[in-house]
Amino acid sequence: MAAPRGRAFPKGQSGNPGGRPKRKPITDAILRELRVKGPNGKDSHLQLAVWKLVQLAIAGDVVAMKAVMDRVEGTPVQALEHTGAAGTALEFTIQIARPPAEDADAPDD
Repeated sequence: MAAPRGRAFPKGQSGNPGGRPKRKPITDAILRELRVKGPNGKDSHLQLAVWKLVQLAIAGDVVAMKAVMDRVEGTPVQALEHTGAAGTALEFTIQIARPPAEDADAPDD
């Protein structure tokens, strides 16, 4: 569909449907810093951070172990089972409260 004369886009159609990209200044700054070469001039800060995290996990740091496993295997999904009394299925009763009907014989104000 051609745009009407004097308009870049047809009426009702946005010229930027995705909108302006969301800014993440802190995340962007961290990512920029992680891409920089480390003190050894060979590895990036990201590679050095990962190496340190793995070394901490190997040394027995439980928090580091969890961080490594969550990133390697993904965070485990916790299965939940809901049962009623004696292991039976749960039963729900839903009661919908309605306002009382207006009295047709009541005088109008």
